[in-house]
Amino acid sequence: MNWTTFLIYLLGAYGLYYLVNVLLDLLIRSPGDAKAKPFPVYQIQTEPEPIDASMIPQEESYTPEEAQVLSSGALEATGAVKLDELIMEAQAEAIECTKKIMHS
Repeated sequence: MNWTTFLIYLLGAYGLYYLVNVLLDLLIRSPGDAKAKPFPVYQIQTEPEPIDASMIPQEESYTPEEAQVLSSGALEATGAVKLDELIMEAQAEAIECTKKIMHS
């Protein structure tokens, strides 16, 4: 048996299984199942009271000078290099690998 024959048998078996399931669902389903079951509906009779916006406390604004900034420590960077410059540096063998780059 080759793969084509196997796949034809497999698709035929799946189609037959699907057809039997659909027919059983149509024949076994009772007419009462199709009705929507009622659910409770609640209506609120009172009107919501308006909110006075002047009574809401206002947050005090702060200036950036007052904000405390956390330092992450000294950063080590050699600067940004454009792609063209990076290729020229690689061709001139001016790039030094100081540690391995982990690939995931």
